[in-house]
Amino acid sequence: MRLRPDPISPEILSFIEATVREMMAPYAVREIRIHADENHAGEPAIFVDIEHDLSETPIDTRDLRRLSKCILDRLWELGEDRFAYVRHYYHDDQKGTWDR
Repeated sequence: MRLRPDPISPEILSFIEATVREMMAPYAVREIRIHADENHAGEPAIFVDIEHDLSETPIDTRDLRRLSKCILDRLWELGEDRFAYVRHYYHDDQKGTWDR
């Protein structure tokens, strides 16, 4: 029987939302969805799903890694022990460092 995941505190929700908006500002963030669930191994986790509109600024994958690291580091500092999975969803025509 699957248990309902622990809720995410308002402080953590606010931090994640603000951090994504700040660090991903050049990349046309349309929507941020944050929820608690289990990962593929059945461990408690936090999922951060970021929907992007088409941006004229090519996505730099180094910025994506910096965002994930910033979120994870701060979550540990705040006492959150769940891993955060940050997932990005782009427009089909979006350019980025993966095009090099």
